[in-house]
Order: sequence, then structure tokens, then C-alpha cells
Amino acid sequence: MGGPRAITLTEDPVALARSLERIRDAVLSGGAAPMAPREVISESWRRSLAARVDPDAHPPAPLYTPDELAEARERHPLAAVLPLLRSTLVSLADEAVHVMIVTDAEGDILWREGSAAVRRAADPVG
Repeated sequence: MGGPRAITLTEDPVALARSLERIRDAVLSGGAAPMAPREVISESWRRSLAARVDPDAHPPAPLYTPDELAEARERHPLAAVLPLLRSTLVSLADEAVHVMIVTDAEGDILWREGSAAVRRAADPVG
């Protein structure tokens, strides 16, 4: 008969939010989740748990010093085209209230540009 059927956002967004909260609470407490989250979410949670990041506490410390960040940005494959990205995407991001984020291969944020309101809202993400 299989496990519980996943709830979709279009069916019932409130039920989906409650289901995801139960899954999150179970995973973070080490208990059994009522169903598995999407793989991309599971991987993110595993990385957070391995790094001992408490999602309900203070944000993690920055990974780079200012000098290390400058070096990582210089080595990044998109460094040469970032001015073009800024001139095309970021101007649209401001108008559309979006943000452009460029990460390194490990997912660490190197650049975050666009709407100031969205950047402030994203500050807790690090």
C-alpha cells in the first residue's frame, strides 16, 4: 500500500505547510518523519546538521574573511561576466523585487545583489 501520499501546494497550501513543519521538526529532533522531504531539502538539512547549524538560533558565522571573499570572487568562473549580469539582471531584479545570488561550487554565497528589501529579508540566510 505504500506510505502517505505527498500533499501538493495546489491542493492545500496550509496542509502542506503543516506537513512540512512536522517533517522538519522530526528531522531536526532526530525522530522519524511522517514522510521524506524532497531530496534537495534533505541534502540541505543534512549539511546544516553536519555543520551543527541550529536553524532556530543565531545564523552561522561568515565562512570568508573579507580578503578570502575577494580571492574567492576573483577565482569564480562568473567573475569576468559579473558586470554584464549586474547591468542586465540586477536592474530587473530591483524592479521585480528579486535578488541575484551567485555561489561557489559548495553553495557558499559570493555575491548577493538586487532589491534592497529582498536582500534584507534574506539576511538571516547568510
